[in-house]
Amino acid sequence: NIYATGGIAIDITERHAIEQRNRATFEHSPAGIVHTGIDGRFIDANPAACAALGYERAELLGKNFLEVTHKDDRDGSLRQREHLLASPGTGKTSREKRYVRKDGTVIWTAVSTALVRRSDGAPDYFMTMIEDISTRRAAERRFRMTFEQATVGIVHTSLDDRYLLANQRFCEMLGYTVDEVLAMNTLEVVHPDDRRTDMPRRQLLLANAIKSYSGEKRFRRKDGSYIWVNRTVSLARDEDGTPLHLIRVIEDISRRKEQEERFHATFEQSAVGIALNEPDGRYISMNDCLCRMLGYTREELLSKNAIDDITHPEDRQASRERIAQLLNSDVSHVYAEKRYLCKDGSVIRITRSLSLVRNPDGSPRYLISMITDVTGQRATEDLFTTSFEQAGVGMSLRLAG
Repeated sequence: NIYATGGIAIDITERHAIEQRNRATFEHSPAGIVHTGIDGRFIDANPAACAALGYERAELLGKNFLEVTHKDDRDGSLRQREHLLASPGTGKTSREKRYVRKDGTVIWTAVSTALVRRSDGAPDYFMTMIEDISTRRAAERRFRMTFEQATVGIVHTSLDDRYLLANQRFCEMLGYTVDEVLAMNTLEVVHPDDRRTDMPRRQLLLANAIKSYSGEKRFRRKDGSYIWVNRTVSLARDEDGTPLHLIRVIEDISRRKEQEERFHATFEQSAVGIALNEPDGRYISMNDCLCRMLGYTREELLSKNAIDDITHPEDRQASRERIAQLLNSDVSHVYAEKRYLCKDGSVIRITRSLSLVRNPDGSPRYLISMITDVTGQRATEDLFTTSFEQAGVGMSLRLAG
């Protein structure tokens, strides 16, 4: 198609093809595209933009873009346009803003606006690309609520151990403000003896050999005191698998550690023997009192079975029956007197209170035995009984004579 005017020929075929491609791109783009005049009125809108805003194209044309912009975002949108008008050339700005759909619902969008100028440089119209990010913003809002309202501390840290993000609970644990935490290195709050304890597992995490790891550490509070925490550490990666940052979930376990210390002190300093056993009798743990009672070291007892190795042969069947009673009924504990074999071959008489600890699903976990050596007491009782019986025989003979 060649047209000639005044002796000058212009081939408009290529220009027409470009215009058709541009129009097809505009109409079929998955992103919303709108053109607005310098006065703010819609000049054109593609189907994706109309679908996002809930209007027909004819309904949008002639409206001012401020009419469909959320009231709290109107000033920002105007400043964006003023900046483009004041800048030379065809600049571009991007931001997130809210639109109000025809049905009154609000959507979050990412908008990128460019100013199109005429050949003489005068502003012609604004072209805006609109991406609906409502789903992403909702997910971010849920994450933020979870992050801030969690009952455990949550932090994001860089690979060189700087705090990037910290929730309120973590700050409360340590007594710092968020700004103070974000200005710190993570090692600053860790007890000196605990700073390098998880380096091997961290290397495995970075190498993608493990997905996460957990461990206990001591953290120093702002006031100088220490708390015990349990940390679960995982790694955030980008789409290519490149490590981005570490995610640490931190639980204050100071109260639990105090309880464990009190239990350990009670366990070790008790005046009676205490043992933890598997349901089949194998020793899991025992205190020093029981070791002294039997004459074995702790290591020696850990290799033995309380029934097969320590219980007197004549008492073993009864012991198995009492354990079976605990395992197969609702009985909480059983009490019995029995004999134990000591390392030196001597026999002692003991009283034992036996109870069963179960897992959350009700399955047996381990047995707890509270053991008292009553050998001396029983010897005294036997002596008294023998003396009493002998005294009774002598009295009967005198009376008979």
